[in-house]
Amino acid sequence: MAKTAIITGGSRGIGEAMALKLGELGYNVVINYRSESSKALSDDLAAKISGQYGVETLVVRADVSKYEDCEALVKAAVDKFGDKIDVLVNNAGITNNCNWIDITQKQ
Repeated sequence: MAKTAIITGGSRGIGEAMALKLGELGYNVVINYRSESSKALSDDLAAKISGQYGVETLVVRADVSKYEDCEALVKAAVDKFGDKIDVLVNNAGITNNCNWIDITQKQ
């Protein structure tokens, strides 16, 4: 069974490069995007990865600054690929000007 990777902010830049490399290494790839303008890029990347490397892909829209969107992203991945996520690339560009230890879930 193939391993599974989730890449947040996976439609371009470093996220795109990570998605391509993980696909090349045989991982099923979950490409996360946030904005509608990134949907076509994500879909094109998923098709490229599947076509070149023969792995499965999933494209999921989620704003990973929102807890419920993170839950939905993981649920979509688990629903498609099973309950083991092997790699998580936290690439989405979210800033919060505080120490990570002080970050809490916003309600």
